[in-house]
Amino acid sequence: MKASIMLPKYKSITAGLIAFFIEIAHLKKFIQSCNEMDIEVICYLAPYHPLYKHKMQNLDEIIQMISSQIQHPIIDLSNEFSEDEYFADRVHTNVKGAKALSNALLKVSLRGR
Repeated sequence: MKASIMLPKYKSITAGLIAFFIEIAHLKKFIQSCNEMDIEVICYLAPYHPLYKHKMQNLDEIIQMISSQIQHPIIDLSNEFSEDEYFADRVHTNVKGAKALSNALLKVSLRGR
């Protein structure tokens, strides 16, 4: 029998999702610690190749749920670029993609100042 808990919006949550919520709690604590030390934290969703991204359902809802749980904004950069030349595979950026993502994060960081 799987361990589960009941939440209002969801029918049940299995042990894997319980672990997910534990990780969210750790992330929230990490962000709070960084804030106490005046360390800027940028949470973001990295770009995904379009061939993979279509498999991700309810992405906006998930980002919003995590953001509210950690009480910190999450910047959705999943559409920052989509050309093959930026990806090593369907999920990971290559060097060119990493540089483009770094530039996008720098712009986000500078906007917040």
